Amino acid sequence: MMSILTIALCITFITSTTFNLYQICNCSQLIFQYDCLSAGLVCNWDYDNNECYDKPCSDIYYQTACLQQPQRCYWSRGCYNFTQCGDLVYTSSFYSECHGYNYYCPEFQPPDCIRVYSIQNCSSITNPNTCNYYQSMEGICIWTGIIGQGCTLAQSCAQFFNNGTRSCPQKYCYYSQDKFETCAPKQCSNYLEEIQCAQGIQTFGPYLKNIVGCYWNSEQNVCQEYAPSQMNHANCYPYSRGTYHWSNTDEKKGNCVPCSQQLLIISIILTILI
Repeated sequence: MMSILTIALCITFITSTTFNLYQICNCSQLIFQYDCLSAGLVCNWDYDNNECYDKPCSDIYYQTACLQQPQRCYWSRGCYNFTQCGDLVYTSSFYSECHGYNYYCPEFQPPDCIRVYSIQNCSSITNPNTCNYYQSMEGICIWTGIIGQGCTLAQSCAQFFNNGTRSCPQKYCYYSQDKFETCAPKQCSNYLEEIQCAQGIQTFGPYLKNIVGCYWNSEQNVCQEYAPSQMNHANCYPYSRGTYHWSNTDEKKGNCVPCSQQLLIISIILTILI
């Protein structure tokens, strides 16, 4: 039993630095009071029953916090209950900004916002102006200009730098003039401020599963890659973009574990063993 658990944990730690924004923690999963209080913009703590519960969408006053609850809320100059993308109210001042309403509704198709499963694949796009930087479900698209290829999935920062646009997308890459001009993948160490570090790094894809986690090492004043095995009760949840939580109600026990349903059983077993 322990050998199986060890293997599962190793797999978790190897792949856990990329946050899956489809698997944001539900308030009810935050069994540790500190986590719930850290999520105070979207959750409330019931002191009588010692449990965390959802704050009504109407009581969430910040767009970033509202967007962290895409399964139940959407933002439109206020936070409201979300049911489906087609219900989002479109105004001209938010043209093509459906993503700003709800992460699951990233694309505008007059007169409605449409859900992620309805957006195009790179290979189906024939217009180079539409292709470059288009966010497909698989990832970011790029126009190669090569006959027979056309619009394909972007694989590296160098592709954007070497194609006709000669660009270096700041979300995913950084421009360097050391020795020679390059466009290289952004790393946590590129962030010099704590606020920037907390945002993590967006990679080319797939959509909503592409945030490489970073955290601020206050002892060394540097930004480092998020590693669940190195997190404690205080920074596990807030540094994970809300995708990991502390597995025990005791801050000295437990582990930093993902909120994904597939791995909840591991969290339960760990809590029992500890």
